[in-house]
Amino acid sequence: MTEKSTVVRSDGIAHVMMLVAMLIFALNYIIGRWAVGDTPPYTMGLVRWGGGALILMPLAWRHLRDDLPFIGRYWKRLCIAGFMMPFMVGGVSYVAMTHTSAIARIGPSRSTFYMYTLPVFTAILAIPLLGESIGVYHVVGAVLIVIGVTLASWKSKTT
Repeated sequence: MTEKSTVVRSDGIAHVMMLVAMLIFALNYIIGRWAVGDTPPYTMGLVRWGGGALILMPLAWRHLRDDLPFIGRYWKRLCIAGFMMPFMVGGVSYVAMTHTSAIARIGPSRSTFYMYTLPVFTAILAIPLLGESIGVYHVVGAVLIVIGVTLASWKSKTT
């Protein structure tokens, strides 16, 4: 997937949109903890991701139409990616919220720290799946992320 977009966008808008995406993703744990026990995990995932897709479809339709050649070439990878996020990642999170007391015990604010390991796993998976290489700065960043997540999720004896 080395194709470049022909549309020039502001880096500032891109960063704001990524932050908004993370904010919305963080709601995953808040809503998940609220709905634990009332909604089956994969039903919650289907409603969340399916509802989001329906809401975004009017905004994305023109881009989907314009990108049909790309979608046609990479449809298998896109289907795998489309399955992995809502059903594997979201579903597993909801199952964890339903069948363990971890999030109820440590709370959504501390359990969301593990979301910050996403870049580490993305870099690791990009090696076999995309043939990318990892530099020293990636390793240093990954180590810092793991240390940061460990320190941030550590429960102090005073709390």
